[in-house]
Amino acid sequence: MEALWVLALTSGLRRGETLGLRWSNIDLDGAKLHVQEIRVSYGKVHVTKEPKTARSRRQIPMSPVAVEALRAHGTQQKREKLAAGPTYADHGLVFA
Repeated sequence: MEALWVLALTSGLRRGETLGLRWSNIDLDGAKLHVQEIRVSYGKVHVTKEPKTARSRRQIPMSPVAVEALRAHGTQQKREKLAAGPTYADHGLVFA
């Protein structure tokens, strides 16, 4: 979970914003991400939804250390997908 902590500490993202990130919302080469969704929990139910306000939907620059942490995380996630095979349910989330 190193990448989660690095991203949270260097970007100022809220917990729900971090957990709602999808790989399609991240531009590693451009060092930026787009907040499009949030992920919240209601007891044992996890829900992905739009942010509360229009201002919450935004683009955020990423530090070089966050980009590198996400690259390493993505590589590890790909290994885990291959190891799990067809049982892995891929929803495109960065932090599944």
